[in-house]
Amino acid sequence: QDGGGLFAVGSQVFVSQSANTASEPTVAVGRGEVAVAWRDSKGGAGSEIYFRRVDWDGGFRGAEVRVSNLNDAGGDSYISLSPSLVWNGDGYAAGWADERENPGVASAIYMTALWCAP
Repeated sequence: QDGGGLFAVGSQVFVSQSANTASEPTVAVGRGEVAVAWRDSKGGAGSEIYFRRVDWDGGFRGAEVRVSNLNDAGGDSYISLSPSLVWNGDGYAAGWADERENPGVASAIYMTALWCAP
């Protein structure tokens, strides 16, 4: 507990399942769960945006999901970064910046809806 009356109510959860490659986490609270999105370069030189749902007890709801698909074509190593996540009452939406339109400059913004089975 800190001096402001806040305290941790549970264990820390290792969400990304990859060491030394994950950064820029963002969190959204959903119905009975928390969703986390982050930037991860575990697939190679570029980076992608990943998403995972965690219940209030720290258990995973489904597998880790790669949200962006920037580095699928031709072995190019582009960068996706600055993820943002929101819950609308029915599902999540993720937004991020990446450099696919202008390599070397993260100048484009993308988003996708993430509908989750209970």
